[in-house]
Amino acid sequence: MNGNAFLQKIAAQARAMAAGDEDDGVGRYEEEEAPQQPSLQELWGRDPSPEGQHPLDVNQAAASASQHGESVTTTISWIAMLPQLCFLRPLMQARAASEEDVWADAEQNLEATSPELRGRLQGLLNSTFLPRRSCDRRGPMPQVLRLKKAFRAQAVGPVWSEFAAELDTLRWALPDGCAALEPPPRTAAFQVEMDSGPNLNQFYLFHGTSPQDAVSIASTGFDLDRSGSLKAASSGKKKGRMFNTGVYLADCASKADEYASESSGRKSGGKSKGGIFAMLLCRVLLGRVLRVTRAVGGAGADPGLAGTLRTASCDTLLGDLEESCGTYKEFIIPETAKVFPEFVIGYQRLYGPPAGPWSTIPPRKSLR
Repeated sequence: MNGNAFLQKIAAQARAMAAGDEDDGVGRYEEEEAPQQPSLQELWGRDPSPEGQHPLDVNQAAASASQHGESVTTTISWIAMLPQLCFLRPLMQARAASEEDVWADAEQNLEATSPELRGRLQGLLNSTFLPRRSCDRRGPMPQVLRLKKAFRAQAVGPVWSEFAAELDTLRWALPDGCAALEPPPRTAAFQVEMDSGPNLNQFYLFHGTSPQDAVSIASTGFDLDRSGSLKAASSGKKKGRMFNTGVYLADCASKADEYASESSGRKSGGKSKGGIFAMLLCRVLLGRVLRVTRAVGGAGADPGLAGTLRTASCDTLLGDLEESCGTYKEFIIPETAKVFPEFVIGYQRLYGPPAGPWSTIPPRKSLR
């Protein structure tokens, strides 16, 4: 049988099947083996071609499959499902568009930074990046964080007003200032229009998050209900926050990077291929600092960081796990008014050997 005759026979079989007629020599699908497929118009909301017909006639292909065996039938079944998988493309496109919208919002609502300031921010990322990891990191350790975007929140509006009011309150409560934090945070050398009054331990500190949350926090401030992380044990039971409820900050970019993500809800996992991660660089009033070297939270409800600090006549908490565990320092602030989310930093992770070359693609996991 030549090619044209074969195609004509297949078309005739398809028409017969559509009419419900039997055709000798061609197996018929039982009703439960041929689930009805939604139309392309239902899937796509429009005709996929000018003629309103899909290039692949599924019924025709299925009739042919019954002649050539079960394996072909299985293949055709997978082909028939392809139109339904087309929803993946618009989802990926929507995600890309959403990320573009986030940075467009930042450009519209926040101040652009000068080349000189971006250079200083890149220097800060470099000087505070340590080649160490804690249990909070998922995925491989990058070598470098490369600055791609930087925006600054304006010193106006309710978030800045609350911070300025808190600064005045601390000045009134501590007219002679407070004891300097020793050693100072690694970010201490970075100063932008800092207050010249009595020492109140005002520093810039990092907070890792998603691009969406970074832009939102820069506009509306932190929310304590979402600050700090509840960690679950392998048993599935919830554990309390390590240092109680508060805004968690770090003086190392490599620590903040452990909490960063490309998009909301997708925590750092090292699966990015050039995506832009985000962190905040916040102006923080530490005041009198209570230093601890172990967790002060516990299972169940938090005992209350503010109460603990009042008892110790302190304003903020330093969880110094660098001293006790060799990882990082974390600064926990019980009141959002003490934190002004000033800079939104968008960056890429670069992987590779210390001397380079570097790539935005993370290495594959070791097979050993």
